[in-house]
Amino acid sequence: MKKLLIVFICSILAFAGAFYLCDKADESISYVVGYNHSRPVIVIDAGHGGVDVGTVGIDGCAEKEINLSIALDLYDFLSVCGYDCKLTRAGDYEVFADNEERTKSDLYNRMDYINSFSPCVLISVHQNHFENESEHGTQIWYSPND
Repeated sequence: MKKLLIVFICSILAFAGAFYLCDKADESISYVVGYNHSRPVIVIDAGHGGVDVGTVGIDGCAEKEINLSIALDLYDFLSVCGYDCKLTRAGDYEVFADNEERTKSDLYNRMDYINSFSPCVLISVHQNHFENESEHGTQIWYSPND
C-alpha cells in the first residue's frame, strides 16, 4: 500500500510540474503574433471499468478501482488549478452501446469522446503488471507526431 501511495504522489507531482512548465512557456511566448492563448482540455481516462477489471493486485484490488480513484483525484486537483478537465468515466462502467461488441465499442467510444475536444491532452491511467519484479515504475507513452 505504501508503494501505491508513493507512486500516486509522484504521479501527481510530475503532472503538476509539467503543467507548471506549460504555464511558464505560455508566459514566455505570449507575445508571438497569432499565438493561441487557449489552454487544451485535459481528458482523463480511467482505464478499464465495468466487467473489465484490468489486472488484480496481490491484495485482490482491481486495477479499474485504482485507476478510477487516481483519475477522480487528478480531476479534482487539476480543476482546482484552473484547468478544464473531462473524464471518460466517473464510475464503475464501460462506455459501449448494448448492441455492439463490448471491448471494441468501449475503446472507440472513448476515442470519439477524446477527439471531440480540440486542443486536448489525454492522460490515460493504468496500473500495468510485470511478471519480472525487477521491472517497476512509471511508463509514459506519447505520440511522436505531437
